[in-house]
Amino acid sequence: MTNHDVARRLLDEARLLAEELDRSWERERWNLAVRRAQEIVELSLKGLLKAMCMEYPRLHDVGSAFAEAAAAKGPGVDAETIDRIRQVSSYLARDRAPAFYLEAEFSREQARQARLDARFVLDFAAGMAPCLLPPDAPPPGPADQDGGEGPPETP
Repeated sequence: MTNHDVARRLLDEARLLAEELDRSWERERWNLAVRRAQEIVELSLKGLLKAMCMEYPRLHDVGSAFAEAAAAKGPGVDAETIDRIRQVSSYLARDRAPAFYLEAEFSREQARQARLDARFVLDFAAGMAPCLLPPDAPPPGPADQDGGEGPPETP
């Protein structure tokens, strides 16, 4: 798999987790909503790092790594956005384990903020990815499926 393939897969999984976050929200599972929000942010940022052909740290908080990479390789992203992304990644990574292992009870308001922040990062990633990734390759045509000779000629 190429860096761009991994990037697309990570971003796609972040979108799927957003659906899970919405279900957790609807079921009033605040701790699970906080956990899903963190996962969305982590996968979104790791997807963007891979799209920039950069390795990501094997950590849950990759906000600082993304900020450095965006400054060096990414298309112009304003400092306010980078700062917000870094803050969101940091606090959600900190809350990840307590949310998952029920070591803390998260409130509806905390879950609401986590959901909004995750959506912000996911939407940012969705907007930035097309600037970083080449267009998807078209599906193979008939010439690609039969060894490159194309369709048989008609007599």
